[in-house]
Amino acid sequence: MKKSAKRVSFLRSPKWKALRQQALDRDGHKCCLCGSTKRLNVHHLLFRRQYGDLKLDIDNLLTVCSKCHFRIHKSSGNFNVLLYLMQNRPT
Repeated sequence: MKKSAKRVSFLRSPKWKALRQQALDRDGHKCCLCGSTKRLNVHHLLFRRQYGDLKLDIDNLLTVCSKCHFRIHKSSGNFNVLLYLMQNRPT
């Protein structure tokens, strides 16, 4: 199975859908970085392809809006950037 097919299969799985909902509920259905409630994503802090055993660990998930999600991936998932974004989020 190709990587993209595996990814789609994972994102459609009942386990992922349930865990995604748990993360959204935990984070109050808002972006943990900017507080937005629009176009929310659930981001894996540690990459699924490198840390596959954590792909269904809620402590490895963070609710972010699509804008912040893009910023995270634009920084190549750099934890220093993620920490900066989290520390400088609006209160």
